[in-house]
Amino acid sequence: MMADTNITAPTKKLLLSIFVLILSGCGLGQSRVEIQNQSGYPVSNLNVLIGGNSLKVDRIESGENATITYKPRQDSSLNIIYQSEQDSKSRSCAGDVYITTGIRDDFIVVLNADGGCTVLLKTP
Repeated sequence: MMADTNITAPTKKLLLSIFVLILSGCGLGQSRVEIQNQSGYPVSNLNVLIGGNSLKVDRIESGENATITYKPRQDSSLNIIYQSEQDSKSRSCAGDVYITTGIRDDFIVVLNADGGCTVLLKTP
């Protein structure tokens, strides 16, 4: 004999809301850094230091982008060390940003022609 499971409309709405919140939270903590190479030269040996992670990107051609995903493991700033094929010098790009655990932040880093960089917080 089956029990009568009559779920009321407000209960259904509540359950649906909880389900949607669970699904939307599945990606929480996964953050991205998009690196845009506008330097005019290929760049290589990129080491992205962010949120307690050290992430590698082998090469980005001039005018191309690369996106990496990370999960913050500790509080930190954003720093990218790379080589420009213009002169093979090691360069560093530091962002005046604060990364902390439990927060999802997406950034855009633009490597500029003058050897500097611009770091932007990407908004949805």
